[in-house]
Amino acid sequence: MNRKLISKATRDLAVAELQACLEGRIRQKGDGAFVSIHEIHGALSEEWDELKEAMHLKAQDDIESELMDLAVGAILAYACLRSP
Repeated sequence: MNRKLISKATRDLAVAELQACLEGRIRQKGDGAFVSIHEIHGALSEEWDELKEAMHLKAQDDIESELMDLAVGAILAYACLRSP
């Protein structure tokens, strides 16, 4: 199967939107770290469940929003694990 190519401009825009969402989330909820692997698991599981529901409903805007929420959660979780 041939996959449609994603342009560098589109990838760059997605990364910029991720950065904006990450900064918005930090402004909204603060920059405190997850306190445990269990908290990370719970947060990411919740976002995954919401994404699956949006996909089930074929709700394009909700799918995009939930993908961004999952990506932001994953970035924050990664940063927490890397933080001293």
